[in-house]
Amino acid sequence: MHPEFPLQLLELNIEKPGAFGKKAALNLAIRSAKNDFVLLTDADCFFDKNNIHSRIRLFENKNIKMVLAPVFLENTKTIFSAAQALENLSLMATTAASTAAFLPIMSNGANLAFERMAYFSLPNNAMQAEFASGDDLFLLNSFKQQFGDKSIAFSFDKSAAVFTQAQGDLKHFLYQRIRWVSKSKHYTNFWLIFISLLILSFNFSIVLAAFGSIFNANYLFVFGYLFVLKLVIDFPFLNAFATLYHQRQSLKVFPLLQLIYPFFIVMVGFLGHFLSYKWKGRKY
Repeated sequence: MHPEFPLQLLELNIEKPGAFGKKAALNLAIRSAKNDFVLLTDADCFFDKNNIHSRIRLFENKNIKMVLAPVFLENTKTIFSAAQALENLSLMATTAASTAAFLPIMSNGANLAFERMAYFSLPNNAMQAEFASGDDLFLLNSFKQQFGDKSIAFSFDKSAAVFTQAQGDLKHFLYQRIRWVSKSKHYTNFWLIFISLLILSFNFSIVLAAFGSIFNANYLFVFGYLFVLKLVIDFPFLNAFATLYHQRQSLKVFPLLQLIYPFFIVMVGFLGHFLSYKWKGRKY
């Protein structure tokens, strides 16, 4: 262990009420930290040696209280993993674009940094401990409400990115997406709700047109129009972000994902409000 980078193993006191789960562990770690900034990542992530500096330097602007940065998927050799990588790329691109427009709506706890003292200014239960996951989005929303949209920045430095693996099988991938959707009913961020509903509605229109074309050929033209419109909107947006981060290999499955994604997102958007899921060995 490097003397200038001491590590301390913390353990939750499970006899205390609420001392259970990831959010309680994060809160304990933040309160035990000694330095000015808190950097979060996941145990299965790896990153560049300059990652920490590339994120911390944005705090030179004293108005910045939270820094978001990209998470990418590695080893995308199969169609399934490549599709996950492309979907994840779209989420990262949306995170970057919305934050740059001072309308931050998404974050990823695998690559997140914030000012430690600012955390203590947040209301109690900023991470919504009563919900199994969502610490990153609930924390983002708390920072937005406390310090304003312009207090949150996105690091476009390539060194700021972290990398992790895609889900190994369809079951765990679906569990993950259902978990994400299940907490959406508790969101209060207007723009997150609006954009999510807009995307869901557009994709639902594509699905309706596809099924409608089975009974009426005129709907085939509607389906084709909506599909091409989605392609024209999505590809330039994703291509620009993928090029910036040297992730264009993810675009190889773009045509396939464009075709199946509307059906997938509508299915998960529906099932996420009704089905239970397993996460970290626990059922919810």
